[in-house]
Amino acid sequence: MKSLIFRQFRHHKGASLLYILAFILIFILTPFAMAFMENSQKQVESDITFYGRGSYDLLVRPLGIERQIEEKKGIVPENYLGFGNGGISISQWKEIQERSDIEIAAPVASLGYFTGIQSNIGFPMPETSTRYVAQYETTDGINHYPISEKYVCAMLETAGTLPPAYKRLYPKFEIIYSESLSNLCTGQAIQFPLPVTYHLLVGIDPVEEEKLTGIVFDGIDEENPKTGYGAMNQSAYPNSTLIPVLDSKAATVSINLNISMDQLDIGPEDTKNYRDELELLDEYNPNDVNYVTFEDLWNRSEDAYNDFLSEIKQLPPVHSKELTIDMGPMLNPFNQDKAIMLNEEGEMSELNAGNGYVQRMEFNYTSQYYRAGQPQYVQKNGKLAIKKLGEENGVPLYREVEKVGMTLTESLEHNKPVWIIDPVGEFDPGKRKDSLASSPLGIYQHAPVTYEDKDGKVKTMHATTLPGSFVTPATSGVTNIRSAALIKGDKPIDAIRVKVAGINGYTKKAAEKIERIASELEEMGLHVSIVAGASPQSLDVDVEGLGIVTESWTTLGASGALVSQWDLTNMILSIAFFFVAATYVINRVQFWQVSKENELRTLSFLGWNRRYILKLLRMEILFLTAIAWAISLAGMIAFQVLQDAPSSIYVWHTGLTITTFLFLSVFVGKNRNLRKSYRKSPKIGKGLLLKNLKFYSRYIRSPFIQLIFVSGLSTYVYLSLTETVQQTSVTILGEYVNIQSSSWHILLILSAYILAIFTLGEGFASLFTARQQEIGIFRSIGWKTRHILFFYLREITLWSGCSILIGNALCIILFSSLFGMNVSMWTVSFVSATGFFLVVVLFAVINLVFFLKKDLSSTLHLRRKSPLKKAA
Repeated sequence: MKSLIFRQFRHHKGASLLYILAFILIFILTPFAMAFMENSQKQVESDITFYGRGSYDLLVRPLGIERQIEEKKGIVPENYLGFGNGGISISQWKEIQERSDIEIAAPVASLGYFTGIQSNIGFPMPETSTRYVAQYETTDGINHYPISEKYVCAMLETAGTLPPAYKRLYPKFEIIYSESLSNLCTGQAIQFPLPVTYHLLVGIDPVEEEKLTGIVFDGIDEENPKTGYGAMNQSAYPNSTLIPVLDSKAATVSINLNISMDQLDIGPEDTKNYRDELELLDEYNPNDVNYVTFEDLWNRSEDAYNDFLSEIKQLPPVHSKELTIDMGPMLNPFNQDKAIMLNEEGEMSELNAGNGYVQRMEFNYTSQYYRAGQPQYVQKNGKLAIKKLGEENGVPLYREVEKVGMTLTESLEHNKPVWIIDPVGEFDPGKRKDSLASSPLGIYQHAPVTYEDKDGKVKTMHATTLPGSFVTPATSGVTNIRSAALIKGDKPIDAIRVKVAGINGYTKKAAEKIERIASELEEMGLHVSIVAGASPQSLDVDVEGLGIVTESWTTLGASGALVSQWDLTNMILSIAFFFVAATYVINRVQFWQVSKENELRTLSFLGWNRRYILKLLRMEILFLTAIAWAISLAGMIAFQVLQDAPSSIYVWHTGLTITTFLFLSVFVGKNRNLRKSYRKSPKIGKGLLLKNLKFYSRYIRSPFIQLIFVSGLSTYVYLSLTETVQQTSVTILGEYVNIQSSSWHILLILSAYILAIFTLGEGFASLFTARQQEIGIFRSIGWKTRHILFFYLREITLWSGCSILIGNALCIILFSSLFGMNVSMWTVSFVSATGFFLVVVLFAVINLVFFLKKDLSSTLHLRRKSPLKKAA
């Protein structure tokens, strides 16, 4: 029997080598594909464990805090602390903090937008008569908005008749256009006040916050806070309370100064002529120097003074210089205790008081602040949009803004208690770093909001200095929770960031512990969100009046979604490929038995027992399979040595080998090909096409099923991988995990197509071999080769087209049930089905042409040389 097997192998070299090649492909690609998907899933879980936790695990908030977008989509803005209304008491926070299973419980209380010390800016005294026109503006990164009056101050050369002592003391005559410049823009100095700006202030617990962030918050300890310039002014306001504040070194102030310096053609004699026309005396009186200035004209003739101002303001300059200065690098949100000197080149430095220049420190507005609500996000054309609610002095508002408190001057007038913002130092939050995980309500640094203009240039957006900007700023200053309670009341806390004790990574066990503690905290009447496993993502937002901007949001539960998404995708791909491989094996065994049908029938005629015939068939197939197994094992060993492949491929290879040999041992011979019955070909006549499909269904069945699986798998692999990557890549963590996954999934498609080609080739060969007599009848009645070609091509087109349609229909049903319907699903399915169908038709044409050119007599001659007849 062994010699007969070797003779069969030599006689059917082509078919035997094709069989071996196919099984080598299965034995190599299947273990590699399975091992990759297994390692890919482990990599995803490993990345989630290492990167998915973030700086804290639970976000505790008052009930009813969730917004519609959070409820529906599970996403929140990167920071929405700027509009908290409180709701958690200090006693509730203490109760959470004292739990043994809680490592950190860091409270945050959003207090609103406050201002601090207000100072001034100065310019060197000009040599000649010069007019200064200055105005401050804030910007969102695209548009610029004035936020101050237009300051006008003119310096005229002094009249020649004034005494030298007066000229040394007052080198110029000042002409000011508003009361706000009194004592700032004088004959000795040119100065303008800095504008009042407002910045986010939050309350924290310094100890818990340091544990959470590693940032040191010296100076705002509740028991022993430091004091600053505010304490020096407190005595003037008996009903005031100090609020110690630390400035953030990372905070910025979005302020520009537009300054125009116009040299005027006014000399000393021109100044004297003005004074004469206005009846101003030039005689020096040491007891009262005010009478020699222009300003005393106001007391005598308001109309004459205004006419004079208008004339000076409209004088054409001899030379003019305009500058726009970014004041941000020299400004602090709260502790602006230094005045600024700006030279004619726009360079800034610290102003040294003296010689008429003063360092102003204004606290009047520190007790007045604003509360701002959330931006009004709505759905617009499938995207998020922010509605504009109004304007404040030309600056657009996207939040509800509420003014609270009063100035210190107003508090004295009404004898009301107030607080004074007292800057006592700074804290350094460090540089912002992109992280794969995200802890929402990170209050110190935020991802930039960007805008792409028509030229494709990306610009960074900024929050304006007035509350109400759609850009939520990071906190500019912090104070302690006790001070927060003075401002907000008994329940000042907006959120508590909780880090669970005893967890080193975001594992399944850790997730279960986090969920348990979350449930217990909810029993306190609080809303608890699990933020472990959250990750940032970028979203396009349509801002009314501006356009599309890109913001950073946080996706809650991103880690769990990543694991489950890839787990489901890999599982379905594995199952689908298993069916493709299993269908091929079944088809291959059936083809082998069909090709052996005449030889096995001859053995049966010679008196061979059915058991020995089955044994011969099994031994031959197992022999060829063993050769394929040995070659595949050698190839896998070589590949692992060269490429350091995972060792789990041997586990998959061993399991696949055992399964294959068991399957072949049981399945071989379990079909109708060994029956002695003979079925005649269907009669030629009406409905021959359908009769042929029915009659030869046993030859068509395997490739039909194979095409269903291959067409469905190839389409589903692309769709599912694309959709999985698209859905999981919306977050930074998902994008990182997807980058770690290589393109090995393409092996599934390639191997499935190769097996499909093998199946089709063998299926066509067995089908045409079984129909040789039918082909002879067609020729005997006058059919030409082209007639037979088109007849069989119609038949193949019908059943292969049906199988491909069924496969893609199953793919669409499966994909839409898991991911939902979209346009790309229909496009990809149509292109994939059409392309695969054309490949099948082309392959069928090649096989038909080749087979029909074979001479039937040559085929009969080959049969007479069969080794079975020689053995007989």
